[in-house]
Amino acid sequence: MERRIERMNWREVKKAVEKIDRVILPMGTLEAHSITSNNTDTIIPEEIAINIAEKLNALILPAIPYGVTTSLLPYPGSVNIKESVLSEMILDIARSCKKDGYKSMIIINGHGGNNSAVDFVKKQIFLETGMFVYIVHWWIFAYPVCKEVFKADGGHGSVDETAMVLSIDENLVKQEYINDDSLYFQVIDGISSIPSPASTILYSDNGGKINPNKKLCREYHDKVISRLGDSLLEMLEKTEKNLL
Repeated sequence: MERRIERMNWREVKKAVEKIDRVILPMGTLEAHSITSNNTDTIIPEEIAINIAEKLNALILPAIPYGVTTSLLPYPGSVNIKESVLSEMILDIARSCKKDGYKSMIIINGHGGNNSAVDFVKKQIFLETGMFVYIVHWWIFAYPVCKEVFKADGGHGSVDETAMVLSIDENLVKQEYINDDSLYFQVIDGISSIPSPASTILYSDNGGKINPNKKLCREYHDKVISRLGDSLLEMLEKTEKNLL
């Protein structure tokens, strides 16, 4: 069945929520991402949502495509909104979801700059709506998978995010830039800047440089989605058994 609310008629939604009380909200931002699309941080949560919605028996809201962008804002095509605006937007969406009768909201976040706003609003959503709230920062959950598949740490616009986008739509990965001498920047503890010197950012000495091997990228993509879906389902079922 179709689970993306923007592709459903209101009558279909009405019928669906008689049996479905979980809803997924993907979110990201619009900012420079190495050799992938500026929309990488939204594309990946959308992909995850589409692939786990049936397992979780959830409907999917349209993604929030804008977020809190800082060090990459000077790069062309990057957009920023205030943290307070993002928090209020999420809270307003949750209020509308409560109207339709959902009992659980799963927020799949694709952008580190959003973390504070999302984690802050979690308690407010519960207090105002009574819905249970689950926050997923997918790339953090996927750190062990990145090490398992690529033998390296994830980063920004590096091996992990590029692997996901390549598996979703290889046309969004501009491989003609993969050998650019200025492609990578490794974070230096104690120094920060706007702009970041490069849009591929590594956070450790074992930071994973981009690997366009399609087989490995697909393995990473599939393992992340499978394990995340299983972990969320276990949490949802245990919570609901105890509290509903």
